[in-house]
Amino acid sequence: MAFIEQILVAPDTQYLDLLGPMTGFMFGVLASYTGLLLALAGLSLSLQRRRPVAAQYVASLWLASPTAMLVLGLLPMASLTFLLPQLLHGTQMRAGSYMEILDGLFLVSFAALAVSRRLVRAQAKREEVQEAGRPSTIDHRPSVHSGFNVQHVSSEAAGILALVLTTISLFFLTSVATLAWHPERWAFETSLLPWLFSVQVLTHFANHLAVGNLLAGAAILLLLLGWWETAIPEESSERNFLHTLSRALVGVSSLVLAPLLIWDLYTVPSFALSPWSVALVVVTVAVLFPTTLLAAAGHSASSRRFAGPILALALAATCTVFVRHQSVLAGVSREHTTVLAREAEARRQQEVALQERLYQKGEADVTLGKKVFDERCTACHRWDQKLVGPPFDSVVGKYAGRIDDLHAFIRNPAKVNPAYPPMPNPGLKEREIRAVAAYLVEESSKRVGGPK
Repeated sequence: MAFIEQILVAPDTQYLDLLGPMTGFMFGVLASYTGLLLALAGLSLSLQRRRPVAAQYVASLWLASPTAMLVLGLLPMASLTFLLPQLLHGTQMRAGSYMEILDGLFLVSFAALAVSRRLVRAQAKREEVQEAGRPSTIDHRPSVHSGFNVQHVSSEAAGILALVLTTISLFFLTSVATLAWHPERWAFETSLLPWLFSVQVLTHFANHLAVGNLLAGAAILLLLLGWWETAIPEESSERNFLHTLSRALVGVSSLVLAPLLIWDLYTVPSFALSPWSVALVVVTVAVLFPTTLLAAAGHSASSRRFAGPILALALAATCTVFVRHQSVLAGVSREHTTVLAREAEARRQQEVALQERLYQKGEADVTLGKKVFDERCTACHRWDQKLVGPPFDSVVGKYAGRIDDLHAFIRNPAKVNPAYPPMPNPGLKEREIRAVAAYLVEESSKRVGGPK
């Protein structure tokens, strides 16, 4: 058993209904953000030699910064580490082991991406210094091999390593998420490499890559517009190139993502399909269509005319994909959540029964009895006057030496005096019954010298 599964307790009924949607949302955020990092890392690596300044702009995006990795990557990962084992509690699926592997993969991947980003930015600064003809404090001396530059090679090697590790992390995450979408396999999948290379996993992986490239194009548009990032200077020679690149990313990704979502809908288990999940796919495809048209319309232009609408549509499509992850995982886990709720209620009943047995052996809490009396009894009873029910002064004394009979009457009231309506069952727990009975006896003793 994994360490995570050892430290987690069985889920409680208070938040069972939220487990499926929360897990699906975290899967969607982490997978989409990892796809974005993968797209940015691939772009940065491919541009390092030919366009180092453009590679620096791509690597300098806030979404690729360590802060963004913490907020959009590690925090969802940490949430999934506890959410998925809770959601799949009681199944044969090794959710805790899967999450431990994913934690290690993502920590190493994000560290490699951060190092690669730092090296790319440093390499671009060296290029700028050389082009400006100013001396640099950085050592540019090549190694003993002619044409071999240590900085170039180390930057590219770090980029390739980060790309490979991130790809593996995203693929393994996709495999675990796909397995979570198919409850019929939970009882049979016990290996540490869950359901790799199935059609569903490959389709979902391509889906995440498409969403990642769509977000990468939107991130570059943000850089061009200067709405969030520091805008690229108008005089920069890389501005038109990045403008074209962002539109190409958005357009191609939108074109590819639409059929992938439709195919994905076909592979979802039938019992998890709902009008809401189908509507989300329809809305997403409807949003992707004008996104593709707008990206193609301005593909060769350098104006900003369509940048705002393209950005808004791309982000809207991504949000609907997130919500769809929520909807599907909530649907596929609904039956298992019902089982978990029954188990949680059975555990609660056992704990209540155990507590009641312990209370029966101990002394009654008179202070609690007064509290129950003030809250539950005073609406119908007084000590020395008729109200809805008889005055306690005329009733409690009858139970002198018969405290168990008083317990039984409070537990299951019956009509005794025809002059008064029957007392409704107050629905008290055993501890409260014993406590209020002890309080009534004690108070009656003080007032009229009743039973002790």
